[in-house]
Amino acid sequence: MQKKILIIGVGPVGLSTAIGFAHAGHELICYDIDKERIDALKNGIAPFYERDLQYTLSMHADKILFTDNLKEAFQDSNIFFICVGTPIGHNNSVDMTAIWNSIDIIAKNVKHDSTIVIKSTVPIGTNKKVVHYIDKLGLKYKIGVVSNPEFLAQGTSIQDTIKATRIVIGCNTPQLRELMLNIYDKFSGEKIVTTPESAELIKYESNCYLAMRVSFVNDLAHVCDLVGADVTSVLKGVTLDPRIGTRYFEPGLGYGGSCFPKDTICFHNQIQSEYGYEQELIEATIDINSRHVLRLCRKMMDNCGGSIMNKKVSVLGMSFKKDTDDVRNSLAVNIVSYLISNGAIVSVWDLKAMENAKKIFQDSVIYANSLDEAIAASDIIFIATDWNEIVDGPLDRFCNKSVYDGRNCFLNRKEEITFNYYYVGGTISEK
Repeated sequence: MQKKILIIGVGPVGLSTAIGFAHAGHELICYDIDKERIDALKNGIAPFYERDLQYTLSMHADKILFTDNLKEAFQDSNIFFICVGTPIGHNNSVDMTAIWNSIDIIAKNVKHDSTIVIKSTVPIGTNKKVVHYIDKLGLKYKIGVVSNPEFLAQGTSIQDTIKATRIVIGCNTPQLRELMLNIYDKFSGEKIVTTPESAELIKYESNCYLAMRVSFVNDLAHVCDLVGADVTSVLKGVTLDPRIGTRYFEPGLGYGGSCFPKDTICFHNQIQSEYGYEQELIEATIDINSRHVLRLCRKMMDNCGGSIMNKKVSVLGMSFKKDTDDVRNSLAVNIVSYLISNGAIVSVWDLKAMENAKKIFQDSVIYANSLDEAIAASDIIFIATDWNEIVDGPLDRFCNKSVYDGRNCFLNRKEEITFNYYYVGGTISEK
């Protein structure tokens, strides 16, 4: 008999998954070892910023029990969704510590025949290893294992869950197939039922392809800059081909965050080390991204005569993308670190990620209290995150400034630009 779903790990993936299931009518339990996070959730407070998160959490809080107590978590559940972090670890492999800790917790506390659903991004073959590990434990309860990767983009993860484009289910028995299709019955996305290895591979290949598009378009923008082509026209001419399109095909600083950098590196490493195959396209994607990040900073350095020592520079945006406060692998952090290391006096501003930025930079930068204060503080402005407050705001506040735009925020407003504007793919000189 199906009991409540237990979500293990209440980070961005776990919490979005829980809200999505609650929206579909399921009752859930969410367990995490982070007591501070659980206490906030018990009080109806989202522990991190994500667009729509607080609102949807409030809407569905009556269907979700949050706990850091194992007895409470396992007393009425027999479907366990593992949503813990899998960061990059030693030798560019996935750190599986949290996954195996979760498996051990389940094995020690399970009270019924149950199903483990691995939603975290894990190496190919993990499902098979978990099945083998559980078999060796000799538990008295039967435990099935399913691969069910997430395809969420931070900033839109709530809608990506509720209105999923596809739901990938990797399992080896008709019973597990029926169970998972029943759980996802009210989700409109297409259901793809396949083998666990295929499900694990779908996740990696999806992220690697998107990362490749980002690297490709940034390489294209660099070529535009070199030859003097108009990047806007070139992109329009290319993307009008319906086979190409515009998604993940806009020049910027590169890809960052907690997923693309880790997944490209770890997947490339696994296939190379375990199968002896060099995925040259993924390797090139990683290499282009790493070389591209600081191009605008180096242009700034050149424009300042080879030195930015004691130059005042304001960096607008700290989160790795808008609509989130996540600064993990944020390229804005790379930018600020580069500026500091080269002697610049750096001010920073972000709509939501200032507290997270302070944990990284402490007293090595100046923290502006507002966007206007950050702009006024410096003659050089670097746009690292395309918050709407920047994109849609007045451009006259940048008068007499040199603006380095890592997100190409103002290319559709060229006629309004009266300042030195350096963007990914070109330059507009002060009028």
